[in-house]
Order: sequence, then structure tokens, then C-alpha cells
Amino acid sequence: MTAYRLTPDSDISSFASSDITRPNLMGIHYRPEGVLEATNGHFAVRVPLANSVAHPAAAGATSPTSPMTFQASAVAAAVKALPKGDALTRSAALDDGNPPLAISSTGHTALPTTVDGGAFPNVPQVILTGEPAASIGLSLDYLKQIVTYLAKHHPEGKRGMVRLDLYPDRDGKDPGKVSPLAPVVFRAPVGEDRREAQVLLMPMRL
Repeated sequence: MTAYRLTPDSDISSFASSDITRPNLMGIHYRPEGVLEATNGHFAVRVPLANSVAHPAAAGATSPTSPMTFQASAVAAAVKALPKGDALTRSAALDDGNPPLAISSTGHTALPTTVDGGAFPNVPQVILTGEPAASIGLSLDYLKQIVTYLAKHHPEGKRGMVRLDLYPDRDGKDPGKVSPLAPVVFRAPVGEDRREAQVLLMPMRL
């Protein structure tokens, strides 16, 4: 049977909802094909789990074979407790149990499941498949700088909205197609008088 590992990137608790009226969104959902998911109803994240092959604590470990939702705080605690070391050492085998356990070389952390209050959303069903209309590469560092600036100066702060504009090729050969090399433009109001700031970000070649 397959065993998966929790790694530092398994902590996706910041994507889970904190709304107590939506208990089914307050946890981190596990799918037996080795995927963790979290959503607050506005955004969602899916992260594949690492395989436990050759993990020192994985001997005899078998990951759950049914979908379940872990308490988000428990997953965060398990990741925080990961031992230091190389990529393999700094992980924990996910073992089925009641409750499931995250087993590392230095101990284990229980992963209690939540009372869903309803089925966890079918995130894969929401994600579109097939050929995308466009694929654009953007720098995470530059995105962070843009978001930090706009969140600081937007009249509504971090709750404000930013508009993202994508443009076709300048040569006009295919006006209906988004260019993966054209600047991406972020537009948002800044200041109390809501002046429009425009931030251009050049894409990166994929």
C-alpha cells in the first residue's frame, strides 16, 4: 500500500476558512491519491504529497485509503514539528489510524479529523481541464512587491480589489488571443481620492 509524506509545503492551513458557519471548509482535505486541498470558498489550493519511499519512519506505514478532512491546526502543528535535516529527514510519514498520525524520525503528531458539517467541495471538478487560453509566467518576487504596495495604499486595504488586464499580441495577427509575452497590467485605486494606479509586469518565458 502507498504511504505519503507530510513536508513543509503540506501546511496549507492559511487557505482554509476560519468561518465557523462553514465547518466543512475549516480543515485540510486529504484525497487517497495523495493530494491535500484547502479552500475558503474564494480560493483553493491542491498540493500533491511526497511519496514515502525510503523514509526512515515509513516502515509499515500505510496512508489512509479514504478521503477525510484533517483539522487545519493539526496539520500546521505536524509540519512545525518536522525534524531539521535534509529533504527526506524533514518530513513525516502519513499513517492511517484513529486518528491518523504524522510519523517522523523524532516522534509522531496526531491528525484528528473534523466534523465536516457537509461534504468537502469537489475541487478537481472546479479546475478546468484541456488546453488553456493562455499560459503566462510571472515572478513570485515581483508579484509579492505589487500586492504589498497595492494592499498598503488601496482605500479598502487588503480587502480591496485589483483588476488584472491581459492583452493580445501587438502585431494584431490574432487579436482574440492573449499574448504570453505582453505586459500584464494590474489596476487598482490608491489614496482616499481613489486615483488609479497601473502596475505593469513583464511575463517570464515558460
